[in-house]
Amino acid sequence: MPARTSHTLRNPFGLPALIPLPGVRVMSIQWHDAVRVSLNGSTTVSVDSNELAAEMLLDPLWPSGERSARAREAILRAMARADDPGPTIVAQRAFAAAAEDVGLLMPEPPKSLAPAGFKSPSWNRNKRR
Repeated sequence: MPARTSHTLRNPFGLPALIPLPGVRVMSIQWHDAVRVSLNGSTTVSVDSNELAAEMLLDPLWPSGERSARAREAILRAMARADDPGPTIVAQRAFAAAAEDVGLLMPEPPKSLAPAGFKSPSWNRNKRR
């Protein structure tokens, strides 16, 4: 099995990355909360930036939908205004809505399987004799 490189993890469909245009400044801003999407039913990718979301939305394998077009516009607007956090938040929400619209949005994994209020025993504490 070949080793997975960071490029294959960041570009899950295996297509070339976005090529910057001369004179256009594009900054990749990390999202506060990643959006988890399913690629083929068995692979889940955490999309955590405008750049990765744009790569996925512009990929021909991404299913088309009404919200996908809106998400593309929102992400491009956020990439153009990288110094303003407002468009980035809108882009993240638009991407999540587009992923949900085409059935690729995955739920967040559970934080813990333990019930609320559970306290683990201290296994390293000295035992009383």
